[in-house]
Amino acid sequence: MDTVGRSVLAVAKYAMIKLLCFAYLPSDKIKKGYFPQRGDISFQEDKVFFTKADAYIVGNEMDQYYFDKVLNIKSVVYPELSGCNYGEWSGHFFDEIPPHHLSQWVEDASYSPSNGESRQEVYKRVGKWLDQTSSYKGKVVLILRPEIIKAMVLISVGATYKDENRVDVFPNTWSVISKTKSLKLQVLSSFSLAGDV
Repeated sequence: MDTVGRSVLAVAKYAMIKLLCFAYLPSDKIKKGYFPQRGDISFQEDKVFFTKADAYIVGNEMDQYYFDKVLNIKSVVYPELSGCNYGEWSGHFFDEIPPHHLSQWVEDASYSPSNGESRQEVYKRVGKWLDQTSSYKGKVVLILRPEIIKAMVLISVGATYKDENRVDVFPNTWSVISKTKSLKLQVLSSFSLAGDV
């Protein structure tokens, strides 16, 4: 068998997965500088869009309840894809946090609120989830917070949390990541999905 034939067979071993990542629009409270706590609905309910897929994934049980009961869309929860755990800051607004702590959190991705997690830790758990996507095939829709999709985008292009300020993922947009043997960014922060992605 020639080199081309062997390459085709090697690729055929790996199922193509397309992750259609929808960054939902944060709730009005979050847009005003609120750190969400467990149990909060963190998106604007009339601003969530879907496309046909083989599976739907969310990051927490409240989102799953809404999608399952209200929209009749059966989704799967992966806590690894939930928003950042803000620890003792959860349920508070920015202006309730000591300014020096808030500045440190904004400037240093390794800094975490008390009993919470850092953006670096969020990046690591998202990366671990991406390494384990082989159980899925076809198109998978992920409805997640923009910062989680941003982490996925960075990982897909071989960047790290240190590059977080070099990429923007806007709310109400789609990003598409494909995976066979490795990850590949196909669409970044688009307000629509053109064609048959």
